Amino acid sequence: MITAENFLLLGSGIVTLCSSCFSHTIDCNKKLSGLNWIVLDAGFVYVLNNDFLKLQLYKIGLSDCIIIIPDNLIMNDFMKIQIAYAEYMLKPIFYYKN
Repeated sequence: MITAENFLLLGSGIVTLCSSCFSHTIDCNKKLSGLNWIVLDAGFVYVLNNDFLKLQLYKIGLSDCIIIIPDNLIMNDFMKIQIAYAEYMLKPIFYYKN
């Protein structure tokens, strides 16, 4: 099994961030952009609804991998659905640790 560091350093492509922490999302986005990755994230959503979820699942479908960025290690229901979908789509899933 390849580590996140090796996967991200060895290639480039599209990555989706599944995040509930604004500051870590910005930090992760900067790091990945510097490694020539196209970064898709949730943007600034104040209401988590089905439209948000459909868009986020579409982004996961486009991506080569996803990175989970939980806020204080809290996994909300939307994150759990996104992880399950990424697993179903056989996308590598990595967890961001500042």
